[in-house]
Amino acid sequence: MTFNIPHVGGDPAELSGATARAVRAERPHLLALQEPHVVTGRGSGATVRRVSPQLRRLVGASGYELPNDLPPGSRLQQPVLARAGVDDLVPDRLERPPGHPFASRVSFRWRGRRAVLYNVHLHTTVGGHKPWKHLGGQLFDPEFWAPVLRTYRTGARRRAQQARRLRRMIEQESDPVIVVGDFNSTRHHWVYRHIARGLHDAHRTAGRGFGGTFPADWPLVRIDHVLVGDAWEVVGAHVSPDHAASDHRPVLTQLRWSDEAGGEERAHRR
Repeated sequence: MTFNIPHVGGDPAELSGATARAVRAERPHLLALQEPHVVTGRGSGATVRRVSPQLRRLVGASGYELPNDLPPGSRLQQPVLARAGVDDLVPDRLERPPGHPFASRVSFRWRGRRAVLYNVHLHTTVGGHKPWKHLGGQLFDPEFWAPVLRTYRTGARRRAQQARRLRRMIEQESDPVIVVGDFNSTRHHWVYRHIARGLHDAHRTAGRGFGGTFPADWPLVRIDHVLVGDAWEVVGAHVSPDHAASDHRPVLTQLRWSDEAGGEERAHRR
């Protein structure tokens, strides 16, 4: 499962409960979240000091665990959790430019084989300023649109830089790759096409329905994606209707090793 769960305000207990219910309904083996954070202490054998409200009912209590060997003194903004059956979930530090940490990388073992998962949250074009919320009577006011267009241009360039960096990292991998998360791009954007080169889009391969993920109440676009390499076979993919915890809808993908014999009962969920 990949799920963008922004901290949208409201009661932390309700937010945590809504997140936990959405995850329990699907019970994925691997859970990749965007925007919640995990803060670790300093020193060797880093311990978790703080987690976002979205995670409080998930970590440990629902059978989901954070990776082993968490980096000390870190704020992990794209956490990946796992439940029983996934072995050696180990995070790696990514070399990042200053600013938004757009991806995390974890290596893991499934059915005796090593693989790598990238959990991605690419920069949004509009940033924190959403012009449609402030438009009012300023439709024809150049002074309103000039900063908006500058924000779009800056956001597009930053997202393209992130896509190029991610593509370079993927190409250096020797283990099978899965890339999941909030791309803030549909499949028609250059950013998506650049990252997806040589990978298979789970929804286009075996998805059910339209696949829209945003905005959650009326999901008109698909900007949350699951991409896999040739080592994986996509058994199924769907978008969950449960979105009480977020303005995105969670995406579920069932995978198995492409050379694995047997029926659908051997598939596992991401």
